[in-house]
Amino acid sequence: MEQINSNSRKKKQQLEVFKYFASVLTKEDKPISISNGMLDMPTVNSSKLTAGNGKPDTEKLTGELILTYDDFIELISSSKTIYSKFTDHSFNLNQIPKNVFGCIFFAIDEQNKGYLTLNDWFYFNNLLEYDNYHLIILYEFFRKFDVENLKAKQKKELGSSSFNLKAADDRIKSINYGNRFLSFDDLLLNLNQFKDTIRLLHESIDDNFVKDNKLLLDWNDFRFLKFYKCYHENEEYLSLNSLVTILQNDLKNEKIFIGFDRLAQMDSQGHRLALSKNQLTYLLRLFYSHRVSADIFSSLNLSNTELLKADNNSIPYNVFKDIFYLFQNFDLLNQIFHKYVTENNLNEQDIREQIVTKNDFMTVLNAQYNKVNNIIEFSPSQINLLFSIVANSKENRRLRKRNQDRDDELLNDHHYDSDIDFFIHNEYLHGVSRSRKNLESFNDYYHDLSDGFDQDSGVKKASKAVLAV
Repeated sequence: MEQINSNSRKKKQQLEVFKYFASVLTKEDKPISISNGMLDMPTVNSSKLTAGNGKPDTEKLTGELILTYDDFIELISSSKTIYSKFTDHSFNLNQIPKNVFGCIFFAIDEQNKGYLTLNDWFYFNNLLEYDNYHLIILYEFFRKFDVENLKAKQKKELGSSSFNLKAADDRIKSINYGNRFLSFDDLLLNLNQFKDTIRLLHESIDDNFVKDNKLLLDWNDFRFLKFYKCYHENEEYLSLNSLVTILQNDLKNEKIFIGFDRLAQMDSQGHRLALSKNQLTYLLRLFYSHRVSADIFSSLNLSNTELLKADNNSIPYNVFKDIFYLFQNFDLLNQIFHKYVTENNLNEQDIREQIVTKNDFMTVLNAQYNKVNNIIEFSPSQINLLFSIVANSKENRRLRKRNQDRDDELLNDHHYDSDIDFFIHNEYLHGVSRSRKNLESFNDYYHDLSDGFDQDSGVKKASKAVLAV
């Protein structure tokens, strides 16, 4: 772990990044305020250093470089390295709303100033060096509300004049996450305040469909929560370890249950509760838009799954769960196919052209190596769904490529095809006088044009020169 004042190459790079996105602090800039656990987002008036944004009033500038909320969001969005640390697949980052990263801004803003200093920025980069940085930042975010409430209570009890931060509760003090004896079971969050913070986040969601259909989890009704809470000084708490376990297991299942329960309707033909494909896709995007390539969502088509008692208008709960099971285990599926490629010594061309049948897939799954290592099982229904999604994805890509090639061809040949079409329909077919002579003249003219084409690209050479200007 590097120190704040380190002069290493990495620190110099971090400093350069900071300066590139930084603003200059003005005297009007005000800190974030937290009262009763409520968060007021910053409204910073800092002036950008980059040209083209107007000349700042130098009398109002303090000279200190800072990252405003918008600066930080822009920085994260522009950095593939940092951005990918908070998502599972960097190629699909456009699915992540930028303001989601505002929670990180708030977590690392020491003393709730409403902006980040260079020390805050270095501290953030130091946190990224830990193996569990994402869990630490998550804890720091929720802990902010606990700390502010503790300060408010102690100031009220002791009086603002006699309040001493050093003598305050240990939970207010900063945490050394590099301590090898630190346990996540020791990192506690006040459960009531945690619920209030979740409620605050829910209120900031602007998706009316989610709100109207009550797809948000009410933590007061979360049935598994009682198994995780602990007690300290007659108050209920939730440890970071418990929170991680909830996120990994119970929360996913609970939200899947809520999604189906809120949206499902009785299918009169199948005599069962079911969803439509659009409803299913919507729920999948809520869960996995940050992990799965966007074209997978458009590849859900149950019309070609002959072995399943489901279609695009009626998806029962068991098929619904099977699809979510596949999405949850996409990483494992990737590992299985990677092993298949390795064992069969496939090169890049083989990977593009090799057809993997269901029997091939089952052979890999049933291999002794995988059985010994407890590779998870996939049911026949799940395998059928997997191959349906893959087939639809390939067909969608093929159609997109064909449409793109057709559009390119029309774009390249539009002028000349229009000339041919006009001549045939307006002169030759209608018996205009001297039609034969006109036809011969046209053929000579078109032949001259054809000589100007590049056989490799189909684009007229003269056109290339124009486009290059």
